[in-house]
Amino acid sequence: MKLKTTLFCALMLSFGANAELIETDWKAGGDALATLHEETGLEWLDLTQTDGMSIDQVAAQTGEGGIFEGWRIATFDEIDTFVRYAFGEKLPEGSTQAQGVTLMNPYTAAFMS
Repeated sequence: MKLKTTLFCALMLSFGANAELIETDWKAGGDALATLHEETGLEWLDLTQTDGMSIDQVAAQTGEGGIFEGWRIATFDEIDTFVRYAFGEKLPEGSTQAQGVTLMNPYTAAFMS
């Protein structure tokens, strides 16, 4: 089974310039609801697909028969790697959440909030 990650990209603005991030399809050809990070092989579901849902709600839907079957919640290290490629910045050392963090790049701050 292809390993997929359930953290998703709300800001697709910078992806076109970065060859390592490629839009992919989730439900139907051409829907562009996911993004593949070529170097890690991880595929990220767009945030638009889980808008308004808590992490617990999303996690509950990753099992067999769930809306997000086959996907999983990303680890902190996976998120950190994605942020580096997508926004050119690293998450703060030892962070477990992004609240209250101020970074230079406004796209990073928007993504994290």
